[in-house]
Amino acid sequence: MYKRINAEVNIDDNAASILPKDDYTYLLGACLYVFDGLTGFIVEIILYDKTSKETWYDLTDKSPIQLLSRIEKSIDGILGTHIKDDFNGLRKRRNRIVHAFTVTYNHEQALETKTTQGDAHPNEQTPITRECMERFIADVMALQTQLNGVRDQLGSKDLD
Repeated sequence: MYKRINAEVNIDDNAASILPKDDYTYLLGACLYVFDGLTGFIVEIILYDKTSKETWYDLTDKSPIQLLSRIEKSIDGILGTHIKDDFNGLRKRRNRIVHAFTVTYNHEQALETKTTQGDAHPNEQTPITRECMERFIADVMALQTQLNGVRDQLGSKDLD
């Protein structure tokens, strides 16, 4: 099921000429929003590990890549899951979206990304399509659903 949003936004003519269509911009914002929500949820789950001295403030100051070792210790280490790998894959995909560059196709604005120097095929350009962003959002939400069960498991364990 998809949620359709109709919002009236006033953007001056100069800015409007360099922005993509509204649904594309909405999906771009939704990608960032759901990933940030997932990161916050992971921080909440890590806090179940009472052996850690880190506070919510400490953990929210960490970038997603800095959380990987904490996920490995506090979630995967306790439950034997692969949340770290799944989160890291999403983090890399989010980075490709965030660090994309603007292109014009058929007089329409869009984003493209490229593979990095360390990839098997460096510097290959690929578009950030609506479908790509919808798939990313769905994958983030799937991990969020999986984490609901993880939170319940860790919450019921005595981690002191």
